[in-house]
Amino acid sequence: MTRINRMTWIWTVAAATMLLAAGSALGSLRVSPGVVETRFEHGRTSGSFTVTSTDAKTQRLRVLPVHFTLSVDGKVMIAPVDSSSLAEWIKITPREFTLEPNSERQVRYAIVAPDSMPDGSYWGALEFVPLPSHQDSLTAMSSLKAIAVVVAPIVADKGRPTYVWNLDPDSMRSVVTPDGVVLLAKVENGGTGRIAQKGRYEIRDSGGGVITSGETDRGSILPHSVRFLKTALPKTLAAGSYEYVVTYTSEMDGSKLTGSLRFDIPSTYPDPPERKQHR
Repeated sequence: MTRINRMTWIWTVAAATMLLAAGSALGSLRVSPGVVETRFEHGRTSGSFTVTSTDAKTQRLRVLPVHFTLSVDGKVMIAPVDSSSLAEWIKITPREFTLEPNSERQVRYAIVAPDSMPDGSYWGALEFVPLPSHQDSLTAMSSLKAIAVVVAPIVADKGRPTYVWNLDPDSMRSVVTPDGVVLLAKVENGGTGRIAQKGRYEIRDSGGGVITSGETDRGSILPHSVRFLKTALPKTLAAGSYEYVVTYTSEMDGSKLTGSLRFDIPSTYPDPPERKQHR
């Protein structure tokens, strides 16, 4: 069996934004669904992922259970196992398999958790790792080589989690970028359950009239963590002073958070950063 030395290889994780995408994808490899949201029934839950290849070459893959966390901007990051992790309870079939060109196959998982586990939300992921060829292994001995992997998160609720979340109005701010103005709201989850939410916003002029409105991206805030939820505005809005009003609604219990911010849209935007030339 081929073994991958994690000290030798640099790992690049390609993961769907938490609870948004229909499937996690990387180049010629796609895993669907991209995220599983489920509940424990008598301490058990199970399901499957469909792995699809659009590559003209045969691929050999290994599937590993891992833990993850979310950064403040919602990016999935592999993390050490802790008390919220499903990783040690995930059983996978098959653990290794060959994917023929332009084909797909099912990878099944089962999670059996201990009865003593407190009510709340737990999470982990399946990491789909392309196994290196013999030539890749020889190359890795003399240099660092990146292996890109696909991560498919699983979030499972047990019993009756508590949902306690709040929005810090003093932390709301606007950021001017080359692509437009981004509005940020700091939301904290102090409960034991993850909160899946989606927001709706209005942009109002100085007289209170609604200039434009829309929906924010769906996203989750994991228990005892903080997220900066963002709204990106198009550059078509005229320069001037505006008010941003946003309401986030929890899918878990229907509770809402509302915040507002006065901000300015500039007449010009900064140039995008120059890309460094790699030699």
